[in-house]
Amino acid sequence: PVFAMQMTVYPAFGAFAGLWSGPWLAQIYGMELEQRGYVLLVMAIAQIAGLFAWGAGDRYFQSYKVPCLIGGTACALALAAMALFAIPAGLLLPWLVMMGLVFGFSPSLTAHGKALFAPHLIGRGLSLLNIGAMGGVFFQQWLTGLVMGLFESRIESGVRIYPPEAYRAVFALLAVEIVLALILYSRTRDPYPAKV
Repeated sequence: PVFAMQMTVYPAFGAFAGLWSGPWLAQIYGMELEQRGYVLLVMAIAQIAGLFAWGAGDRYFQSYKVPCLIGGTACALALAAMALFAIPAGLLLPWLVMMGLVFGFSPSLTAHGKALFAPHLIGRGLSLLNIGAMGGVFFQQWLTGLVMGLFESRIESGVRIYPPEAYRAVFALLAVEIVLALILYSRTRDPYPAKV
């Protein structure tokens, strides 16, 4: 269940931030390169801040699962909202800051994964979970590319232009994947506090 979360949550952010956010901001909101760079830099900084904010989540909630369920649900809701509604241009920056913050809960997930392994297996166990996160980014970028390819697009000045529906389909796919991972994850045991 933790691996399923690792395969979907951070990779969803990776697919959005690393592949589709720039084209989405350019093609749907008409942002120029410099403006896109500024907005995405602020989102990335917010995600780093989120890593620190969520880092001690297990201590705040006295649980590994609770912060992960809250964070994962917030991520799924953010993506679902983007799939269902056009985010007003004036709210884009605070919206993307919020996305960066909520997607920063991965330290809580890593702590949960670490607590599930016997001490002599922690190194291998965390390597496996990291394979899920990094491999998941590759998989999500490939899969979302396939979904985008299902929609009619056009080439302008050497750039492929996609309709808003294509982006919404990608956001919906990522949201559904996170919800499915959350359902599976909700059944895993919570060994808090971990034995050191």
